[in-house]
Amino acid sequence: MRVSACMIVKNEERNIARCINSFRDIVCETIVVDTGSTDQTVMIAKELKARVFHFTWINNFAAARNYAISRAKGDWIIFLDSDEYFAEGMAGNIPKLIERVQDSHDSIACKMINIETSNGKHLDEIIHIRIFKNNSNIHYVNPIHETLINNRKKLTAFLAEKKELLIYHTGYSLSNKNLKSERNLELLLQELPDAPRDPKIYHYISDGYRALENWEETVKYAQMFRQSGRTIFGCSIQSHQNMITAMFQLRYSTDDIMREIDIAAKEFPKNPVFYFYKAKLLYRDKKYDAAFSVYETTLRLQEVYNGIELNSMPQYIHQAYFYMGVISEHRNADEQAMDFYFASLKNEKYNAECFQRLFMLIRHQAPQDIIMFLNILYDKTDQNDLEFLVAQLANCEVATVFGYYANLRLKNHEKYDVLTIQMLLANGRYEEVLPNLLNFYKQRPDIDFAILIAVAALLGNNPNYGANCCGQLPPSIIKTTKMYTDKDGTLNSEDQIYYFQLLAKFILWADNESLDRLLSLSSHFENDVSNNIGTIFFNRKYYQTALRFYDQAISNGESPGEKYASYYFQKGYCLYKLKNYEAAVESFLQSYNCGYRDNDIYELLRWTLAVGTLSDALGNRANGVLRGAL
Repeated sequence: MRVSACMIVKNEERNIARCINSFRDIVCETIVVDTGSTDQTVMIAKELKARVFHFTWINNFAAARNYAISRAKGDWIIFLDSDEYFAEGMAGNIPKLIERVQDSHDSIACKMINIETSNGKHLDEIIHIRIFKNNSNIHYVNPIHETLINNRKKLTAFLAEKKELLIYHTGYSLSNKNLKSERNLELLLQELPDAPRDPKIYHYISDGYRALENWEETVKYAQMFRQSGRTIFGCSIQSHQNMITAMFQLRYSTDDIMREIDIAAKEFPKNPVFYFYKAKLLYRDKKYDAAFSVYETTLRLQEVYNGIELNSMPQYIHQAYFYMGVISEHRNADEQAMDFYFASLKNEKYNAECFQRLFMLIRHQAPQDIIMFLNILYDKTDQNDLEFLVAQLANCEVATVFGYYANLRLKNHEKYDVLTIQMLLANGRYEEVLPNLLNFYKQRPDIDFAILIAVAALLGNNPNYGANCCGQLPPSIIKTTKMYTDKDGTLNSEDQIYYFQLLAKFILWADNESLDRLLSLSSHFENDVSNNIGTIFFNRKYYQTALRFYDQAISNGESPGEKYASYYFQKGYCLYKLKNYEAAVESFLQSYNCGYRDNDIYELLRWTLAVGTLSDALGNRANGVLRGAL
């Protein structure tokens, strides 16, 4: 029994060797059909002893594949795309698999994992047929999204277990999806007149529009495919996914999206992705307890899923852990939140929002302990990891940790740039960085450099230095730096954006005296900015300070009304995080009375009642609100 390997290629010099080397030891020949390469693809194929044939491209993938098959001499054929390859050592199982099934099946299917080449992240898993008998009745049809068929009967496929046979695929990575989707969509739209006879075309068009984020067309063609009643082996699930994703993007109502999710989950009850979508929808509507429970179900299903349908959950696992972490924080379960954020970063370590949330939970630990913790997640010798760490730590408060990684970056990669300057600023080296900052700003007069110049000048007790050396600083920044010294003048709405950016940097790097000095300027604004300032502190989880400014925003306002519902809610949340539950409930009830009706207020009231520390009277009032929400 002999096995031939076939592939069609065009400009695949980066991939072809990896593909061929993954199976070359078990095949009698490798057939490479080139459709017009202009790079080194053909030369590499020949160096690997492949038989190379040339085929004039006619916009028909099936025709090119069938030409390759016609040249094969083996009894069975392996047909991989050049950007696919067998997992290490697994091709050696193919001869035994063929011997086991050759009398009962026409082909062998196995799991394929699509991976993002830039970071090795698993995007999804699907079943594909890549091994089949060399039989004149078995060939490919369809110019695009070509399908293997047997002319004489229904094609039979044996599904190999993942531990026996596994393929990796890099061709549809996120970095090149638009290019390939545009190419495929152009061909598919040419086939549209044939869609009533072959409704799969509707599905593939919907898929193409989803990749290009044309959401209206995604919905249109997904519906047309669903209405046809047709199915696609291993991919029928995808029309539901296309619909649901587009409905989220188009802001369909909760009821409409949930109805579509329930239809899909009923049809594919073991696939985790629809439970993920359900949890995502519940989270969007701030139904946190329900969302958390469904996220748990999602992860349990993911652990055991072994179905034949496409499984897109691998690319979303980090999101499930992340949102479980956020919900845990809302529940005041910070240690549990840390565990979920850690799990999320283990699956997607470059998620900036997750990193920031985790860091804010550990920032009060000893710097050496923080460094040890981060070194578990990140490889400080890896340049990409180090770049991410330094970029994120530039927005964090622990200057020692920032300095540790920024100095490693400077030493190992000789990078002196704005991140290095921010590290020096964070560590109090103001006079040292001002000349370099001014030089950067003269070359590129951008707002970020202007803010850093002002920070260096103010924290270095030299508030006029930046303006004197570079008169091109924005007028609002010059005005604010002068007022920081003499506290004379008025700030208007145009000055707010610069003031808030200065404040964000002061929160990270200034001592308490300097921070209070800048905060005192807030009273010089024509309009009250207390709520804005409160939100800046709130987002950095400085709840005590945020509370002070929310109180100020409320007291500076007119008689409480709907406008202040969010103020009272934010105040209540700060009190809740500070575990002043009695005062928190009072504030939540004031928010409710002002018209706040988002579902998180009911969640927070339930959680606070569960603590069991409220007076009977206050508990009864809270329960009354909850009963009214039912």
